[in-house]
Amino acid sequence: MRLSLAFQRLLVVVVLFITIKSEAQLLITTPQSRVVYQRNLNNQAMVPVAGLAPAGTTRAEARLLPAIPGQGVATQWQSLTMLADNATFRGVVRATGGWYQLQVRAKAGFTVVAQATVNRVGVGEVFVVAGQSNALGVFEVSYDATDDRVSCIDSRQDDPAEQMLGLPYSHAGAKTNFAPANPPHVWTMLGDSLTRRLNVPVLFLGAAQGGSSSFQWARTAAGIGPGGLSPYRRLGVALRHYVARTGMRAVLWHQGESDNLESTSEQTYVTNIGAVIQKTRQQTGFARLPWVMARASYISNTTRPAVIQAQNDLIATMTDVWPGPMTDTCVGPTIRPDGLHFGGLEGLTSLTRMWNQALNNTFFQSEAPFQPDSSALLTTGYVLPLLHRPGDTISVPFVQEAPLLPGNTFRVQLASITNESILAESAPTTGKNPIPLILPTMLPTGTYRVRIRTSQPAFSSTWSEPFQVDVNTARVLSQTATSPFVVGGQPDLAIQRIGYQYDQPTHGFDALVWASVPVEVRLERLDGGPFAETNWLLAATTTNFPSFTTFRNYRPQAMGVGGVEMGRYRL
Repeated sequence: MRLSLAFQRLLVVVVLFITIKSEAQLLITTPQSRVVYQRNLNNQAMVPVAGLAPAGTTRAEARLLPAIPGQGVATQWQSLTMLADNATFRGVVRATGGWYQLQVRAKAGFTVVAQATVNRVGVGEVFVVAGQSNALGVFEVSYDATDDRVSCIDSRQDDPAEQMLGLPYSHAGAKTNFAPANPPHVWTMLGDSLTRRLNVPVLFLGAAQGGSSSFQWARTAAGIGPGGLSPYRRLGVALRHYVARTGMRAVLWHQGESDNLESTSEQTYVTNIGAVIQKTRQQTGFARLPWVMARASYISNTTRPAVIQAQNDLIATMTDVWPGPMTDTCVGPTIRPDGLHFGGLEGLTSLTRMWNQALNNTFFQSEAPFQPDSSALLTTGYVLPLLHRPGDTISVPFVQEAPLLPGNTFRVQLASITNESILAESAPTTGKNPIPLILPTMLPTGTYRVRIRTSQPAFSSTWSEPFQVDVNTARVLSQTATSPFVVGGQPDLAIQRIGYQYDQPTHGFDALVWASVPVEVRLERLDGGPFAETNWLLAATTTNFPSFTTFRNYRPQAMGVGGVEMGRYRL
């Protein structure tokens, strides 16, 4: 059964991916288990640590211990900054490349009053995959990563609803997704190759879109196009919400087949993709953000030399654009069964090998990666559409993992693109995401941006993608805010992964769990629609779903009747 992406946008999965062991209430809100932070050319990164401290805490400290001997270097205890009258903490731990257990302890004077741990925190390599279907890989069977250190964010949306983005870092497998928008494809296999060679963890993010052309990428990067601004917004969301937290080594770009069909000229391709590269560098604020560019145009047994030459031109003329694999000569029925897509074990292995060879030791030794000045705990993205008129109500989505206290409120703040002087502010809210803001009726035509501000403690998010206000444009109807994800409690250590598979035409739904003990499963509908099967039921064992041990099947009464209808649910 094929997963319905429209349904996935509406599903709410309430899971806390943090391992906590505490004598008192010490909660680590960041980092999350299986996250990977980008190391620098000296094999080091600053691992962010934040959380809530128990009453009476005067000092918080953190350290990292290798999860396995030889996979990192232990650090000493390092002090964290206490905030909000010692109720929360935030800081960093400098670490070398490796796979770690994070330990945090709270002290009252010299006495340890609480401790907590997060297992599997990585310092290594982060990549964002972008391009079209041979980067996406939606048609091919995928394989589990065999190395525990290959990570992904198990979430997938065709048109990312940013307020629904979570941070469920997972072991990359055949049935996982690569947020914000992709299936696993060859990236699990490449992850295994890189961890074996580099001996550090690897995280992949997926921002490709099948059938996309250089014109579509350039147009949507400039903010022009359909309401969702895909394909580029997939990449923009990855940069604004995920890379802002983790940093990244490079964009892995495989695209050009659609430009073969459209007979795109060499100069047009250079102009289009050059603009996309510059947009990613503007969004990250890193003028030398690396790209690795495949030379690719093969479709229907043809290649287009103009596209290949344009890709070579970009590599030769733009700084920090690295040569990726040359894929047009890798053809044949056992490699590209449909004449276009890499498929089957031989095809996927061939593509993996080419990417592994392109990402050689010289690349890792010379291409300086992007590392944020400080890891973002609160991020905003796009205010869609990007054109409004004064008096419109805009909706501002955000993703947060800040250590917030009970009673905290959120506000939206509006500023010009040129400075941070606050021009307007929303009413405080405790639960809306996105948060509505009414633009001032006398707001001059111009370019603006917004951010989120919290109250307890006071944190400011990253600034949003810029948007335009024009007194002459049509009014935009306000959008309805949705409830944010709810997380809480302490997970059972026996439960390693939770997922689902949904078939939209039949309404069939499988709840999937990897656990070392028997588990019960329940599905609840949150939006008031019809759904009666809300009982707890022992999940059955299964070998049909790689990466999962048990499942519960929700069957429709008939084809497309009953079962799990479209809506918002909690699993």
